[in-house]
This record gives sequence, C-alpha cells and structure tokens, in this order.
Amino acid sequence: MQFSLGRMLQLVFVVAVISALFGHLAWPLALLALSGLNGIASVWFWLTKRSRLGKMAALTAILILATLFFTDWGFSSPHPVVRVAWPLLVAACIAELVTIVMWLVSVPPTVRLRRIALRATARRFVGNHRNMLIHFEFVDGPMKGTEFSGEAEGDNEASGLYSMTRNGAVGAEFNTISVHGRRAIEEWVKSSGSTEVGGPYEHYVYRVVDRIENESAISVRATFVDRVPFPR
Repeated sequence: MQFSLGRMLQLVFVVAVISALFGHLAWPLALLALSGLNGIASVWFWLTKRSRLGKMAALTAILILATLFFTDWGFSSPHPVVRVAWPLLVAACIAELVTIVMWLVSVPPTVRLRRIALRATARRFVGNHRNMLIHFEFVDGPMKGTEFSGEAEGDNEASGLYSMTRNGAVGAEFNTISVHGRRAIEEWVKSSGSTEVGGPYEHYVYRVVDRIENESAISVRATFVDRVPFPR
C-alpha cells in the first residue's frame, strides 16, 4: 500500500472521531455510538459494493453490542462493580482495527474499474498500435472521399483523428473542419508563421461507423451527422 496524503488524512479523521467519542462520553455510551457508526459504515460499504468491508464493519458493530450486553453491570449488588466482558471487547477492538485498515487500503470498485480500463487501453495502444498504420476514411457528406493515413504514434492527421475518436471506437462522434478550411489554414500558417487563423471555416460532425483491424493496419470509416458553425 502506498501511504498517500489522502489515506493519512483518512486515518487522522478516524482517530479524531474515536477520540472525541471516548473523550466526551462515558465509555458505555461511546461504545454504543461506535457500534452505531460501524452499522452506518456497513450499510454504506454494501451500497458501494464493498461487501467484505461491509461484513467486517457489521461484525465490529455486533461484537461491540455483545460486549455491552454480556458485561455484568452489577445492578443486583448493593455495591455495583462493573465486570467487562473482556474477551468480547478485545475481539471488538481487533475487528475495529481490521475494519479501519481494510478501509484505508481499499479502492472503490468504480475507481478500480477506471484504473483497469485505462491501463488496458494504454497497454493495447502502446504495445500493439504504436507501429500500426491508421487509415481514416470519410464515406459521405461534405468530406466524402477524403482519406488520411499515417502511423498511430506519428504526428499526422490520421493519428489525431484516431485519438480523437477513442481509438476509432464505433459510435464516437467528432468535429472536423472542411478540406477548404484545412488548406486555407495550412497556407496561412506557412506564409505568415502565425498560428492565429482567420475564418470562419465550416465544421462538420462525423460519427465512426466501422473499424477494421488486422496485424499491421487499422481502418476507420466515419459517416456524416451534421453541420455546425465555427467555433462549435
């Protein structure tokens, strides 16, 4: 586990809450409140699909309640002496520590899935696609017949479109400037050396409808959706 600043702050928060409970309440009430907090945490963990943490928090809450229930409060004696159910209290303390540690090292499923997806995408792109040829084709609309080709890792139009469409994902929509606009911008940049271009130039929305991949190339085809003013 990498002990990050976020986890350190979480630990400080937990210690502060427990210290506040036992610092301001009698210990039986503090235990009862701690049991309630574990119960609430258990429900939250179940709702966020962290079932192991939910079970552990619920077990902690049950052990704390059992400690209070089986403690001999000495009410039947003229000189009451409290006899704590130490085995249950020790078990509750251990369960609480385990719950806190599990919470600190856990990662919510949504975050974990995002990380897995990002790593998988990165491995796939860098490992398998960096030397591949990308062929991007506009099948209809104002850009009909326009094609771009280039290496996936290169600085070229095909690579840019491929990245813009999430690696050519079918259904991905993107904006593109007209061929006339592209040529006008290129000529302006070459002649003036300035990257601030005039306009306006018409933009189009296209959608990826097909993606074919083999060992050496990826072919992506896009269809026309709509015209939009510049800028969108």
